[in-house]
Formats: sequence, structure tokens, C-alpha cells
Amino acid sequence: MISDMLKTLREKRKLTRQQVADSIGIKKRALETYEYGDSLPSIETIKKFADFYNVTTDYLLEREPLPDPLELIKNIASSSDIAVPVELYMNLPESARQSIIDCMIELSKVAENNPTEKQTLCDIADGLTKKNEII
Repeated sequence: MISDMLKTLREKRKLTRQQVADSIGIKKRALETYEYGDSLPSIETIKKFADFYNVTTDYLLEREPLPDPLELIKNIASSSDIAVPVELYMNLPESARQSIIDCMIELSKVAENNPTEKQTLCDIADGLTKKNEII
């Protein structure tokens, strides 16, 4: 049901009802009635939800599955230098993907604190490794 879909999408993004309502221009109470299944949104409101959540109206109405993020990226990427690393990343187990995200966060922190023109991610990673060896 659309009520379940709206609630699931909102909760996945860790948004409040007020945030969603404000973003698409409806009242919080209206969103509550949609999520509880007490009323159905208009076609225009369904379109607003689809745009806001970056899904299709058919997905909201449970007529099609959510598109595969990897396929979306492949379609958007104009060159394989973007698509290939993303495909490799998406094929990793969740724990490995989380480790990569954690590493990227740490690398960005180091890069922010030590901005140099010639510094590469490898240099930053070496610095992190040395820092961890000392500790």
C-alpha cells in the first residue's frame, strides 16, 4: 500500500513527518493520514512524493521495484572511470562497503586539516597508517 511505502521511504532517510511535509508543501497532518492509510494522496501529491524521494510514481504504488542503484549510476556515468569503481564497490559485502565509507571519511578529515596542492589520497592513507602505527 502507498501508506507503507511513504512511511518506509521517510524512515529510511531518517526524516521527520514535518520535514517531508514542509519539503513537498503539504501539512504534517495530511502526511500522517497518508502514512496511516486513512486517506489517499492526490495524483499531484503522489508526483511530489516521487520527486522528493527520487522514485517513480509506479514504485510508490508498488507497481515496479526500486531501480538498482548500480544501473542508475551506470546510466548516469558518461565514462567507465566512474561506473567501474562503483560497480566494484556495489559488489562488495556490506561490511567492506562500510569500511570504505569509514576510510573515506577519515581521509577527508586528514585532507581538510592538511591541504596541500600535491597531496594525494595515497599520501593521506600513508599518513593515516603511520599515525595508527604510532598509537
